[in-house]
Amino acid sequence: MRRKIIGLTLAIGLTGALIGVLGTTGVWQNAAEWAGLDAAASTTTSRTSPPAETSVEVVAVPTNPARPPNTPGPQPEPKLDPNGKPICAVDPSYFDKKVDGLKDAAEAAWKHVRQVAWEAGLTLCVHDGKRSTAAQQAEFDAAVALHGSVAKAKQFVLPPGKSLHVQGLAVDVQPRPSAAWLERTKGEFGWCRRYANEPWHFEFDARYKTQGCPELLPHP
Repeated sequence: MRRKIIGLTLAIGLTGALIGVLGTTGVWQNAAEWAGLDAAASTTTSRTSPPAETSVEVVAVPTNPARPPNTPGPQPEPKLDPNGKPICAVDPSYFDKKVDGLKDAAEAAWKHVRQVAWEAGLTLCVHDGKRSTAAQQAEFDAAVALHGSVAKAKQFVLPPGKSLHVQGLAVDVQPRPSAAWLERTKGEFGWCRRYANEPWHFEFDARYKTQGCPELLPHP
């Protein structure tokens, strides 16, 4: 009987010692502690990661874009011959006179189509534009002397009262390829060839822009 009591006492002592060791080393955890750790772990793993930063490319917009390639600037002024007269840049046998004596609308229309032609690779030279009454009369008198009659002369040169050169509404365009280009515009810019025997002579009328060019007359 005494041996059983001693054995029971030793067993109880060993059990208590074992519990004490487990408690001091932290191995023993209760259910509430494990539940808390699981909850914390779940919260950590389910938290949404912050969005990745995105880069935005900034493209500079030019405030003064360059002129498109192969597009020339304004047509330069013609050079002068030894007598101070402007010569045609593509054919020095012709002049390239200013058109500041034309009517305002005709002058503006001419400068516009001249620039359009220049950008297309052509030079339009004004061999003759606005004429004074005296200059037109001199040309008409010379034509009468050449052809022998007023009627015949009028097929080539009009008297001052009939000429649109005097009125500031006509130009003589040279060289011939340039005049041919202008004729192919068919009045788009207000200028039309008017006479079959004068492929260089063009007259301005704003109505040509919408109505096109009328049929050619055989002569002035």
